[in-house]
Amino acid sequence: MIKKIKQTLTHNTGYKLLALVLGFLVWLLILNTEDPVETRDITDITITEINADQITEAGKAYSFAGDVNTVSVRVRGKSSLVSHLTRNDFSAVVDLSKLSITGAVTADVTCPRYTGLEITPIGSSTVLNVEIEDVMKKSFNVRVLTSSNAPAGKYIGTGTATPNLVTVSGPASVVEQIKEAVVDVGVTSFNTGDITTDSELILRRSNGDEVKASSLTISQNIISVSVPIYNTKSVPVKLEVSGTPADEYELISFEYEPKEISLAGPDDALDQIEEIVLGNYDLSGAKESIEETITVSSAMTEELPAGVVFTDAEPEIAFAADVQPIIEKTIDISLDKVLLNNTKTGYSYEKSVSLSDTTSTSVAITVSGAKEYVDQLTAANLNVSADCSKCTSGNNTIVLAVELDNGVTLVNPVAINVIMTGEN
Repeated sequence: MIKKIKQTLTHNTGYKLLALVLGFLVWLLILNTEDPVETRDITDITITEINADQITEAGKAYSFAGDVNTVSVRVRGKSSLVSHLTRNDFSAVVDLSKLSITGAVTADVTCPRYTGLEITPIGSSTVLNVEIEDVMKKSFNVRVLTSSNAPAGKYIGTGTATPNLVTVSGPASVVEQIKEAVVDVGVTSFNTGDITTDSELILRRSNGDEVKASSLTISQNIISVSVPIYNTKSVPVKLEVSGTPADEYELISFEYEPKEISLAGPDDALDQIEEIVLGNYDLSGAKESIEETITVSSAMTEELPAGVVFTDAEPEIAFAADVQPIIEKTIDISLDKVLLNNTKTGYSYEKSVSLSDTTSTSVAITVSGAKEYVDQLTAANLNVSADCSKCTSGNNTIVLAVELDNGVTLVNPVAINVIMTGEN
């Protein structure tokens, strides 16, 4: 019996081994077809430092050159696994006790959750250069930033941070890059009331870029923020002028815009304000027209109530005053254009320049006033008349009436001679 079993096992041994190898290869083929090997790059894996105490206990600080705090690797393994990996599945540990003499250290990248993966660095990304230097400590006021997306009719007030001062310590070269410490609070159209929230502190350079350095120590990273949301109110702005222009000059008109300014603040404080009064603009000695921009906050006669602000950061008023030189102008008026008023029925009237001058056909009228208005006067548009209501038979000297406006006046009265004759 045993002999028969032995013969069965050893019969055609070559064929049986061949079948076994082929079966294994088929199994491998099926396995690789259904779950092939895949290679992926995993980037931005955050590093974790250990054994930094040997540096800090020596009173020194460290930072990674170029502010680098992530590494990148290439992973090879089964597609069913590799395709679902993220950077959060990896650990990148930098052991600062293993610094080389040149300050270089290699990050040890592993995938704790999964085994059987082939992990290799991408280039030299896992080799980090560590800079060791003196520790610097510096304090910064915390500035609250808010979006400008205020609800309709509302104004975002100045936010308050608690604490409003933080202390940052770390490598001098990194701390020196910090320009300011801010917290950013988003405001939407749904925020119709005051906002109270906690926000993460952000350290920024002078160009606005964020300073991200794991080697920094901050006295407090989470800041409590309160942002008031105010109602708004438009109030009129009043501006008058004072003083007089230089001799032989005249103020024609003045104007300013806008006539209203928008304010924001607590309701009880807004109720106290009915108008914004600016100090008079002094025109004393002016010899030309004026155009000037007036800063409202510096020209107000009274300060705003506590808590009230302008909705524009620094509102301005555009002011213009039309100052014209006073000039004289002589206009020859034809006697035919002189209108005789209040004449009597049954009489005839004859005009002459004077009793002694009966041949001239025009009379000279000299006016004085602002150049803009005087230049507009011509013989064609000047209305001149003589009142004949008190005329008697014969020669009558009558002072002419000249219609003038806009401050234009006659330099001297002008009279003509009117001869009234009864009809036969």
